[in-house]
Amino acid sequence: MGGQGVAEVAEAEAGARAAREAVAVHRPKAADHWTNRRYGKLTDAELERRIFTTRFTARETSSINDPAVARRAHQQLRALQDEHRIRNEQLKESQRAAETAERGGRSAYGKNPAAGANTQRAWGHETIAARARAEERLRTLTPRPTTPVQASDRLPEWLAPAGAAASPYLPRPWKEELSARREVLAARFDERGHLLAATPPEWAQELGPVPARPDAAQQWRDTAASIELFRARYNVPETEDTPVPERFRNDEIGQQLHAQAVTVSKRSHALPEHATDQDLTLDALAAVERSKDTHAPESPAQRATDGDRQANAQEPTAITPAQTEKPRLRSRLEKITAERNAARLAAQQEAQPQTEGTAAQKEAAKQQAERTAAQARQKQHDQGREL
Repeated sequence: MGGQGVAEVAEAEAGARAAREAVAVHRPKAADHWTNRRYGKLTDAELERRIFTTRFTARETSSINDPAVARRAHQQLRALQDEHRIRNEQLKESQRAAETAERGGRSAYGKNPAAGANTQRAWGHETIAARARAEERLRTLTPRPTTPVQASDRLPEWLAPAGAAASPYLPRPWKEELSARREVLAARFDERGHLLAATPPEWAQELGPVPARPDAAQQWRDTAASIELFRARYNVPETEDTPVPERFRNDEIGQQLHAQAVTVSKRSHALPEHATDQDLTLDALAAVERSKDTHAPESPAQRATDGDRQANAQEPTAITPAQTEKPRLRSRLEKITAERNAARLAAQQEAQPQTEGTAAQKEAAKQQAERTAAQARQKQHDQGREL
């Protein structure tokens, strides 16, 4: 065989080898081949980076209660973890090396010394970006802090929060309804303060006498009314003579009211002048007179309810019940007035005999002086006649 024959044989073997390689490349791959797997085309570094970011995204979406997005993220995370498990646990070392060679040298950490550093840097960037997105979403979903609303009345915040009516998300009809009801509460709150000052219960004695100064008296009435509402909320019996019982002082409201009661008591005993019973009773009657016509306006729901009651032969009920008379205040005022009149009359009667006795004494002294003077003149006359 000559040189030409050897060349032909070598060319034939090279063609056969090329054909075998072409068949190996283009023939159908097995089902578990990396080209048929969902994430088989990812390099090792890209696969681990995707697992990290998908795990963080799954937790992030779960925190904002989006079931659909969270479910898709968890499904993607499971598929990525399955691919990672196939490469590191199920494949033989030779198969893994072959897949790595087919995908490219960058997929093997051992072939690229900078792959680990690049992966760590990529993880750091993704972590920062993911945390920035989470912070932006949190700031978007979290309501911004609102400044405390200063109400024009003296109602305590725990009883009637003023921030609800000032919310921009509250419809206008609701705001008008809350404003009307707040006016009723403020009027009744002022009335209760005057009534407690005029007829204080046993527990109100701990607050001391009502001062005569207007600002101190207003503080006394507001504190007494707030404590009464607090006691009514927690069903504190009237036999409990402590304004705020000790078992309620652990609560923030109870602790605040107890501090107010102590402050009012100290201030009341420190002031020298205190209001009289008659003045307190007159102020209470004036407060009752002011608040007797204070009622919340009738709402559409109340009108519908009243119409339904009339249709069913029932009496409609008012939103705020009508004020009842206060006979105890009237009788107390009449009693105080009668006692003062009786005391004034007795003082006048005691002063009148004393005045009459003083005039008689003066008249007797005057007559005695006149008699003494007459006797002296008569004596001098007699002595002159003897001379």
